[in-house]
Amino acid sequence: MILRPPTPTQEELLYMELEEMLQESQEGSLQEDQWKLPSNWRGETISWRQVVEDNSLLLWGIAVVSAAAVFLFLDRDLHEQLEKRKKILRREYPEIVHKLVLFVGAGMTIRGAFQKIARDYEEKRRLGGRALPAYEEMLYTCRELRSGISEGLAYEHLGKRTGLQEYIRLTALLSQNLKRGNNTLLERLREEAEKSAQERLQESKKMGEEAGTKLLVPMVLMLAVVMVIIMIPAFSNM
Repeated sequence: MILRPPTPTQEELLYMELEEMLQESQEGSLQEDQWKLPSNWRGETISWRQVVEDNSLLLWGIAVVSAAAVFLFLDRDLHEQLEKRKKILRREYPEIVHKLVLFVGAGMTIRGAFQKIARDYEEKRRLGGRALPAYEEMLYTCRELRSGISEGLAYEHLGKRTGLQEYIRLTALLSQNLKRGNNTLLERLREEAEKSAQERLQESKKMGEEAGTKLLVPMVLMLAVVMVIIMIPAFSNM
């Protein structure tokens, strides 16, 4: 058996000739700053041009899409964290109001009651207790009071930081007591405590209804599975 290489086509021969000519021109330009390309080939004038792929538009598009995706995901995550914080603040509100009623009823001033609640929470945190947003805000308010900020302004800051109607209502009540010397503060705090307890009860009912709605789909799926398990043996015995 005799093996012979395949016969190159005319196009392949031209390509090989051109490649050899380019290699010779490159070797002849090694000592120079520029590579002098051949200007004639087989009596024909050759013009050369460099093809540069411009992917800048594609890169810009990818960058814009990526930035938008990151922004949306981060914004969604931040929104979920804020909503979770608001739920915890609402859940802690009735307890804080009841403590204020207890301490003010025992003869403490509002400032003294705030500091007492904040100190008790700080001690629990020092012993390994978990962080609670509402009590952290009260600690911040006590620090503002120690730094020299007026009591009424510190309470207003507390309401604005939480951004919830319940806390804004409470801090407005406390600020009005400082400005007008309201003698019915304890009574109004008790009314606020009862109102917050009712709101907490309504919120608990709402959460229970939402949980029941979420469980409805799994329960329907489980019922369907049970029906299939019962029906298959019944049909197989027919």
